[in-house]
Order: sequence, then structure tokens, then C-alpha cells
Amino acid sequence: MSTFKRYRDVGIVIILLAVPFFFLRANMKATSSLNALDRVSVLIAENVFVITATNKLISQKLSTIRQVMKKKQDMKNSESITLYINVDH
Repeated sequence: MSTFKRYRDVGIVIILLAVPFFFLRANMKATSSLNALDRVSVLIAENVFVITATNKLISQKLSTIRQVMKKKQDMKNSESITLYINVDH
């Protein structure tokens, strides 16, 4: 059983190391010379690219919103401190 797990783990590592090369090879080919496996890998790669680009855009927008909200909160805090100082002294 232990020997099987070791060979299985080695097989999984080899497959996981080989997958990026299939995507690279498919993306470097001309679209007219793609076979079925290449078309599937290009389709997967395009979808992954769109998803990551969308996530990056959403993350940037949320970061901007957080910065604006923090600046507004800081302005409110500084105004209340200024009012407190002016009223008491």
C-alpha cells in the first residue's frame, strides 16, 4: 500500500507539472492548427483570464471605495475633535 501511494504521488506531481506546458503549447499555436485538446485548453485559459481580470477590477474598485470611506470617517473625526477643542477652550 505504501509503494502504491508513493507512485501515485509521483504520478500526480508529474501530471501537475505537465499541465502548464499543455496550456502554453496550445496558446502558442495558430488558431487554424488547433486540435480538440488544444481548443479545450485555450477555452479554459481564456475563461480563467477573464475571471482573474474581473476579480482584479472588483478588488481595485472595492479598495478605492474603502479608501474614500476611511477618508470620510477621518474627516468626521477631525471635525469633531476641532469642534471639541474650539468649544472647550
